[in-house]
Amino acid sequence: MRSTSRFLVVVLLASAAAGSALADDAGTSDAGTPDAASPPQHPAAQRLQDANERVRALLRVDEASPEVGEIINGLLDYEGLASRALGARWGQLTQAQKDDFLSVFKALVAQKYKKDLKDSLDAYAVEYLGTDESADGQSAFVKTMVKKLHTRHNRRAEVPVTYEMHRVAGVWMVVDIVMDTVSVVQSNREQFNEIFGQSDTFEAGWADLMGRLRRRLESE
Repeated sequence: MRSTSRFLVVVLLASAAAGSALADDAGTSDAGTPDAASPPQHPAAQRLQDANERVRALLRVDEASPEVGEIINGLLDYEGLASRALGARWGQLTQAQKDDFLSVFKALVAQKYKKDLKDSLDAYAVEYLGTDESADGQSAFVKTMVKKLHTRHNRRAEVPVTYEMHRVAGVWMVVDIVMDTVSVVQSNREQFNEIFGQSDTFEAGWADLMGRLRRRLESE
């Protein structure tokens, strides 16, 4: 499940995904220190940056800290991500099926997030470029640039990453991530559609999808 893996890599800070896009470079650094930009003023961007800095600080001293998971769970709207990725099929699920999916989904995100972020902890910097807010004030698009700190000549050194956030009970949460024009939600939707398209019934497609997700969780 290529796109599901892509989502799990991106998660909160797009660290590993950006690192992959920037390639495995080595050399001199010209990107500055991590998150060196002035603190963003929009509350959605501020919330994102605060989570960024707190998680990085925690991983440097205690990667097993339960606060890491609490931050992830408090920032990502798992149900919003899931319902968008599954589209109309989300409405076909029973509450038990939704709970089952979200349980596996969240576990995958937490495991992959910790590993990939820790592996690239000092390899990139995040610059906050600004925020576009919807007319009704319920959605915001936080624009960032992820820069690799060590690059060779003639190698790509940065990737634009935009976080779509919306208000959930008054709290700004991430509901999609667009990396270099590629939407995580859209990528997952296409992959999920492909899986369901290979099955004769909805029930068979659902069983196939959940089986793949569980196998991935077991392999992490």
